[in-house]
Amino acid sequence: MLTAKTKPREVSMCLNSLKKLFLISALALGAVSQANAASCGPTRVTVPVSGTVNPQTEVQIYSQTYNCSAYLMASLTPNFGSSSVSLSLTLKLYQQVGGSWRSVSEGRNVSYQMGSTGGTYKLVVFNSNTSGNALNWTGNYKSPLNN
Repeated sequence: MLTAKTKPREVSMCLNSLKKLFLISALALGAVSQANAASCGPTRVTVPVSGTVNPQTEVQIYSQTYNCSAYLMASLTPNFGSSSVSLSLTLKLYQQVGGSWRSVSEGRNVSYQMGSTGGTYKLVVFNSNTSGNALNWTGNYKSPLNN
């Protein structure tokens, strides 16, 4: 547990452990999502992810192809020790149409009910600052949600 007396080395070890947890969770979600892609059943998977985003840059969090209708949700949440998320950070959900991507939902919280044939989707986090430092973020996404 982190306290005001926590040493920098302990903080670093804790952050490294969290990074490993996020990577393992993301890999597990990929396997679960692949298994459910054809049926898009009522399985609910929530995975916390985190990272940094440079100014005027998008970082992809998630990409999946669905063969059925599903409901996608994602949200940005405050980072460790913070009570808010930078206003410069937003989530964008894109759908692949032909050979290009079109935005279908954007904001701090995004949700989207895809059509009955599904499609290919990707979720990114975007830093709208034109200059300055990279921003840290933490988020959650759920997929699929059918009931």
